This record gives sequence, structure tokens and C-alpha cells, in this order.
Amino acid sequence: MFACKDHQSWRSNVHKYFRFHYSYLHGDAYFCIPEYPFRGEVGAYNFFLSKEIQNWYASHGKLSPIHSFTVVNANDKFCHHLDSVDTFFKEQLEKRGIKVEYGKKLVEVNKDKQTAIFEDVKTKARETRPYNNLYSLIPSKPHNSLVESGLAPAESNFMLNVDHETLQHKKYPNIFGIGDINNVPTTKTFWGGFH
Repeated sequence: MFACKDHQSWRSNVHKYFRFHYSYLHGDAYFCIPEYPFRGEVGAYNFFLSKEIQNWYASHGKLSPIHSFTVVNANDKFCHHLDSVDTFFKEQLEKRGIKVEYGKKLVEVNKDKQTAIFEDVKTKARETRPYNNLYSLIPSKPHNSLVESGLAPAESNFMLNVDHETLQHKKYPNIFGIGDINNVPTTKTFWGGFH
């Protein structure tokens, strides 16, 4: 997460998400969602809260009239496994007037220059944009030891290839998986893996 400079009154224990929400006063702000799979799908979407804080700041002149807030989604959906949740997010984003760009992923951030490079997932064309506030969910990458051992092959999205009801590995019956490492039809979150 990259935000404006820390305010002098902030203590070291002020969490980064508070800094993201409350330090934005002008310019371009981005909330970036990586390509599937990634940790925090749905559960870490805090852009509605960001918008409400921006509206509050705007109502009493704290937010500059020169500002924009954009959700950049590398995918075409907000929820990979449940269409009703995707529909909810799309309807609420439109209702609240939050701009959304699909099919672009964040590939690089230059904190010193406050620029971000976005790549079109289809054409691979890249674009550099200045930012005043940037929040990104972290893309997932496979665990090398699981891939090399054959436990997480490409056909299971480099995740544990388990039965979605028993969580037993489909090839190795003595191995069970738990959590967001499993290739099961749910969000890659703590609660998704728990349930």
C-alpha cells in the first residue's frame, strides 16, 4: 500500500489501511485487484469505505475538487466463484459512482516518483500513471516446493489438487489440505478456506 506522506501525529501502530483511507486529500487514487487467484478476494475489498470517507471529506472541504478514485481490476469479475456477489459489487460501484477499469493489472510501483505501471492483460500494453494514493491486493504465486513435488500442478492452478468435499489430495491419498492453498471453488480468504 502506498499513500501520501505520513502525518506527523500518526503513531507507528496506526495501521496502513487507516493511512490509505484518511491520508487521501487530492489527486488520483487507485485500488488494484490482481489476477486470480489472490488472497483477500471480496474480504479485503474496502473501496466502498474509501468512497464514503472521500464523500465525508468532500462535504466539508477537506478533499480537493481535483481528485479521482478508480478501482483497477485485472479480471472481468469481482468474485470468481459466485455470480451474485459479482453482480452486487458491480451494481454498488455504479450506484456510488466509482470508476472501474477491467483487464488491467498493476505490475510496478515507483514510490519515489509516485508512479504506477499498469499492463493490459490481453494486449500486454503498458501505461505509466502518477498516483497520490495507491492500494493493492497482493497477487498469489505458487509454492515452489508444492509445484516441484507434483502436489500443485498447472491443471489445478498451482494449488493443492484436492477433492472439494473431503480436502484429500486427488493423487496422493495420505495428503490433505486446508486453507487458501487448496484448489476449491471458493474465495482465497481465511473464511472461505475455513468454511
